[in-house]
Amino acid sequence: HATRNSQATCTVRGGGGIDLEFRWRSDTLPGLQLWRDLRPGIGVISIEPCTIGRQAVGSNEQVQVIEPGQSISFDVELVLAS
Repeated sequence: HATRNSQATCTVRGGGGIDLEFRWRSDTLPGLQLWRDLRPGIGVISIEPCTIGRQAVGSNEQVQVIEPGQSISFDVELVLAS
């Protein structure tokens, strides 16, 4: 994803001329990740929030622990374009 002034964007170019653009604040949400389960009969692909950032050397950043009863909110905007 590209980040500018704590605003991140990621565009997924799809077949048939339809693009998906994701927008979010990178200061509260480090990134999005692709999750998939391509077993026969399952076929799930998901794009989901990822609260663990990556360091330049490829290792994970420190994990943020969410205590019982605590909550954290993230906003992710999805734009469909053709």
